[in-house]
Amino acid sequence: MRHDTPLDELPEDDRSGAEPPQPPQPPLLTRRVLTQTIALVTAALAIAAMVALPTGYVVRMPGPTFDTLDTTGTPVIEVTGAETFPSAGQLRFTTVSALGNRDAHVPVLRLVRAWIDPDEGVYPVEALFPAGTTTEETTQQSQAEMVTSQESATVAALRALGRTVNETLTAVATDPEMKAQGVVEVGDVLLALDGTPITSFEHLGEMLDAVVPGSAVTLRVERAGTPTDLEVVTSPAPAGSQVGADRSYLGVSVDRSFETDPVVTMHIDDVGGPSAGMMFALAIMDMLTPVDETGGQIIAGTGTMSTDGNVGPIGGITYKMRGASDDGADWFLVPSGNCVEAAGHVPDGMTAVEVRTLEGAYDAVVAIGEGRGESLPTCS
Repeated sequence: MRHDTPLDELPEDDRSGAEPPQPPQPPLLTRRVLTQTIALVTAALAIAAMVALPTGYVVRMPGPTFDTLDTTGTPVIEVTGAETFPSAGQLRFTTVSALGNRDAHVPVLRLVRAWIDPDEGVYPVEALFPAGTTTEETTQQSQAEMVTSQESATVAALRALGRTVNETLTAVATDPEMKAQGVVEVGDVLLALDGTPITSFEHLGEMLDAVVPGSAVTLRVERAGTPTDLEVVTSPAPAGSQVGADRSYLGVSVDRSFETDPVVTMHIDDVGGPSAGMMFALAIMDMLTPVDETGGQIIAGTGTMSTDGNVGPIGGITYKMRGASDDGADWFLVPSGNCVEAAGHVPDGMTAVEVRTLEGAYDAVVAIGEGRGESLPTCS
């Protein structure tokens, strides 16, 4: 007897002309979730790649501070050839730390954190590493500035105390547009001008200020060990100079070298720039005087120092004040040229004192140590 079987119940091989069965389709909601998941994963990967990408920016933040009077271990400042005196207080120089350079870029996520943090700042890499220079070149220049600042601070401090400072000016070049060209030679040591011994670069400038441009002067030099008198016709200030046109120039570039008594040596590693000069000078003066100028106070500050005792402005003043506050300083010596920038950013509990010269800064330290700090001019 014949039995007819429905086609869809036959084994697959026995179906003639029938479509193979299709796998069941996922519900519409499942497909939508899968699509959204893929989109989220893709976005997450894109964000992860973005935050890891290097950028052309650097982050600046408060750096460590250093007590210039610290004598534990290797002292920050070492004086040879004179008695020194301890201090119960601190004179801290301040720094700014930077994250990133031309060779190590900062990821976006770290920049976002710096934008949010009021104690940090974001800057184009060119602001700290000028175009056309390598990271190594910028670092070397910064270290050279630190060495120069130490020398200038030593000279300024010892001169302020009436200690021995012998300065030598040696010609290293002459201006081809001025009359000294062909008269003064490289290697000549400048000894006297019109019979008056030259005691410093600043002294030479003061004497030239009293000479009418175009006048002849007698410049005594030491050439190959022999004193020689040279007649040099002075020149007016070069075009574009910031000094007055009535100032006389020799047209000679000099190298300045110093011999001091006592001898001062600095021990600072991995810190560059010229901005610690003022605090170095104050520390030297404190160490060489019996009185404890600090009176046990923690005083921080910053500022360049010229050999004639002028305090110059620096960069990163707000970061330096914050770093000093974090390290316990209640007083901060601010160069006059940074006072406007500092105002409104002085940390709570800190007093920012305006200073212009080494003499003024020293007087401010003495006043703070004696409890008279509230009478000092401030930047806030």
